[in-house]
Amino acid sequence: MPVGLQGSYTHKLDSKGRMVLPARFREELGQSVVATIGIERCVTVYPQPQWEAFLGRLEAMSSSTSKSRNLRRIILAHAHEIEIDGMGRILVPQQLRDYAGIGQEVSVNGNGDKLEIWDKAAWESYRDSSWEDLRELAEGVEGI
Repeated sequence: MPVGLQGSYTHKLDSKGRMVLPARFREELGQSVVATIGIERCVTVYPQPQWEAFLGRLEAMSSSTSKSRNLRRIILAHAHEIEIDGMGRILVPQQLRDYAGIGQEVSVNGNGDKLEIWDKAAWESYRDSSWEDLRELAEGVEGI
């Protein structure tokens, strides 16, 4: 059963690359999370139980195809376990900030069982282009 991580919040990174997690998300995230690269040039943040489930799906993928091996390799090579400090902050590793092109302002978006951290301008551009295709997207997804 997915957790209820939903909503979009704008935050800023401090000079050390730390950001305060939205208060609404903290209880569901627990004491530590796992962050890795997201498919659309964002940082994906998993609560520990959801990371374990995702890790199980990655491990279940066939290792006989290069696509499976490469996807598993690149996601796991960039995975970081991150403690949430007493002020509700996480340190977004430089490697992940570079990958996602994250500047000082970020958009933190709930995505059901995980969070995504986007550079604010990149998120707004992605969101705006998705709105234009929303009807087509909805028609292409079964069960909505």
